[in-house]
Amino acid sequence: MSKVKKKGKVVKFLSSMKFGMILLAVLAGYSTLGTLLPQGNLPGFYRENYSEVIFQLIQIFQLGNVYHSTYFIILTILLSINLLFCSIKRLPSAIKQYGKSKKFEKDLLN
Repeated sequence: MSKVKKKGKVVKFLSSMKFGMILLAVLAGYSTLGTLLPQGNLPGFYRENYSEVIFQLIQIFQLGNVYHSTYFIILTILLSINLLFCSIKRLPSAIKQYGKSKKFEKDLLN
């Protein structure tokens, strides 16, 4: 497969509504964990109050500081890119629709 086709598929995927909905769901789930777990504590707090498995998950996924974590930032950037690409993809049809509505308004005024 050529590089142009691969690039087109990547852009198509990044601009898809399906990808946007998946990102929103993952971001909502991650944010929910950040809301349920106390934020900003030292690792010792989580080790004392949670099982070893939960503590490890908190450490791996940076759940003790969700809104400043690498995962949250990456998800937010990906969602922003998705929204930008979706908007650009929809822009021509939106402009066309706007032009039709202006013509319709002019016909009503005459």
